[in-house]
Amino acid sequence: KTIAAAGNDGRVRLLDVTTGNITKEFVSVPLADAKTLAEQAPDTNDHIVRADVVKTLTPEALKKGAKIASLEVTPKTIKLGKPTEYAQLLVTAKMTDGTTADVTRMAKITAKGIEAEISQRGLVRPKSDGKGSIAITVGQQSASVPMEVSGTKVAFTPDYIHDVMPVLSKLGCTAGTCHGSKEGKNGFKLSLRGYDPYYDVTAFTEELWSRRANVASPSHSLMFFGVISRESIFAPFFKASGASALATSARTM
Repeated sequence: KTIAAAGNDGRVRLLDVTTGNITKEFVSVPLADAKTLAEQAPDTNDHIVRADVVKTLTPEALKKGAKIASLEVTPKTIKLGKPTEYAQLLVTAKMTDGTTADVTRMAKITAKGIEAEISQRGLVRPKSDGKGSIAITVGQQSASVPMEVSGTKVAFTPDYIHDVMPVLSKLGCTAGTCHGSKEGKNGFKLSLRGYDPYYDVTAFTEELWSRRANVASPSHSLMFFGVISRESIFAPFFKASGASALATSARTM
């Protein structure tokens, strides 16, 4: 006697009831060849793509007559270990009269001894591994923050909680007016504001006969085609965000 069992890896296994050994296994649906999949699939590469949205900053300046006695920078040291990690600097000026002011957007911030991309708002993103420092200058005052970076060349492995949930939250998918409502929406329910990620992962991967998440071919999952179609209300978001949100979710599966 033989019994058939299917797992969440998309394969069907035939087991001998007497011995419990697997006599045969196969995928439940025919798979296209690699070339065909590459032509049809959305871009799900490992590159970390960020939306290039830069807002022009209004020039800032200290009040007339204010003199800076010293600078205080937070954090005191920067240590990053993943390709997606970054550091936000906060530069505080201590005035001669005892007051303080946020001068982050007035400061000249440069990287020394290490490659890094630094925004006008003091956001530091490393480009390569290594050790160096971040130099901060405001007027005649200056400060330095040691920086150590590793892991930038390691393949990006997304995490549902850290990488996918923010996308769902930004789109409002887990809000009470959408799939996070008591009864869900259109037969699909997620936990309100993502408070139960285990439930949400199960909803994506196991409900609806596992059609929402195709583990045999992640880029052909229903959850992708539903949101990137031209008729979808989310299409503008993915167009503005490039392939990052889509690739992150695909790589997670």
